[in-house]
Amino acid sequence: MEKALELMSSHTFDAILTEQTLMDGGGLKILSAARESDPSVSVVFLTPEVGSAAAAIHEGAFDFLAKPSAPDEVLLAARRACEHTLLRRKNLLLEAIVEHSPSEYEIYGETAAMREVRQSVSYVGPTNSPVLITGESGTGKEVVARAVHRHSLRVNKPLLSVNCSGMYADSLEHRLFGDHAPAKRGLLEAANQGTIYLKGIEALSLAAQERLVPGLTQGRLSGTTRTDVRLIASSHCVLEERVKEGSFRRDLLQALDVVHIHLPPLRERKADIGLLCTFFSQRTASKLGLKPRNVSSEAMAKIQSYNFPGNVNELRNLIERAYMLATEGEIGPDELLVQSDGGRQSGDVTTPEVPAAVIPEPSQSFDLLGLLKEAEQVLIRRTLESTGGSQAEAARRMGISRSLLSYKINKYGIRMA
Repeated sequence: MEKALELMSSHTFDAILTEQTLMDGGGLKILSAARESDPSVSVVFLTPEVGSAAAAIHEGAFDFLAKPSAPDEVLLAARRACEHTLLRRKNLLLEAIVEHSPSEYEIYGETAAMREVRQSVSYVGPTNSPVLITGESGTGKEVVARAVHRHSLRVNKPLLSVNCSGMYADSLEHRLFGDHAPAKRGLLEAANQGTIYLKGIEALSLAAQERLVPGLTQGRLSGTTRTDVRLIASSHCVLEERVKEGSFRRDLLQALDVVHIHLPPLRERKADIGLLCTFFSQRTASKLGLKPRNVSSEAMAKIQSYNFPGNVNELRNLIERAYMLATEGEIGPDELLVQSDGGRQSGDVTTPEVPAAVIPEPSQSFDLLGLLKEAEQVLIRRTLESTGGSQAEAARRMGISRSLLSYKINKYGIRMA
């Protein structure tokens, strides 16, 4: 079984046939590992008991064969599994090409910062330059990425969007680069002449980053296949800091950072809140088949005093939630579930005390980055302990995404007892 797990981590298969009850009881482990490394691959179980195959099907197996089976039956099952895998991969590719109404991806805002963003999009759109979009979570980085594509000469070609922080490193690398076989093209090759948007590029493994650099600098993938793809990437991190930490390649950052568009947080452009409220209200009403609702002056005053840690996405959710509470009349302050002091009704956000052992004496020389890492690890461990190990709740309390917390846990090797 160990050899099978090793092969699955380093190769892509169209089908996997395995015994349901291996000597080490690893049949279901093979299935679990296959689904983790490549969710599209089809697994067929060979089982001596047809009745026990139900558990395998429930766990996600494609099919099963009763043992013993004739060779032609095994070949037929393998062929059907390969066809099913190819169909699933085509569907995944189609899912990556998401169509949205143009209005959904307009860049709204009349502050100087947002006018500058729109100007940058109009300038860079018609070029083939890579674009790096940065900003806090929820500031609208995907909106800008799609706007760049709409303004480009590739607008009639595919725009493929990949959430790098939403997949395991090996699965992500396989999905991006594929294998050398024609039927196993990666998304980068499939997007030829189009655009690919890598959301959360800081989550790419160093191996994947190394393979990506030739595509940006030489127009080649893995040093062999030629490709004509425009790359747009986004990150909520300061990638220069990741370079210093050793988790992001400097040559990739230099290749990406030809055009850099930074999105300010909503708290720094509160003059845009009224315009955004109108847009989100009209869009929500249209989806629900209702008449658009205005935001009352009292409600507007309330959200103007709120700091919006979730930025534009949080404002959109507030407006949509208000429509769930009432369907007509003005949106009042009671329908916007925030507190005027900038905290949340579900619990005030507090800043935990950094352990005294981490803080050096002012007269001493110290390694700031090292101390920040140490403090981060301590605070993550304390928060996880307080939530009983629940990563979702810990991420909510720390005001970061679940995927970012998972990345940091793996990065620091944090283990809960």
